[in-house]
Amino acid sequence: EFAGWIAATHGRPCHIVSTPHRPTPLEHWALPAGADGLYLLKSADGAFHTANFDAAMLALRKPAGAAAAAKAGSRDSPNLRRLLAQLQRRQLTPAIIFAFSRRECEGAAMHARSLEPLGEEQQA
Repeated sequence: EFAGWIAATHGRPCHIVSTPHRPTPLEHWALPAGADGLYLLKSADGAFHTANFDAAMLALRKPAGAAAAAKAGSRDSPNLRRLLAQLQRRQLTPAIIFAFSRRECEGAAMHARSLEPLGEEQQA
């Protein structure tokens, strides 16, 4: 379906090439609302980290987590600066960040206006 849509949009053929090889390992991390850090939930080898999941859920149950979670989906969420700082500190960039609503996506874009995602050496 996707290749057909691309071909129709651009008026040229489009072919799907698939491979099981991942040039970049896929990991799942969580930054719970109100929590201080990132939690690795699923590592590149496919292992699910139950202790990290439980710690992330516990952070959401704390009063600060509950208050921050109440803002989820608002234009103030996610706290993109805090998330990017955590990703850069752990050398997890580049990264893909998902926003699950239009409002949340707009909020993230507003936060990102003043950010410089690339260092000087990367911009050259």
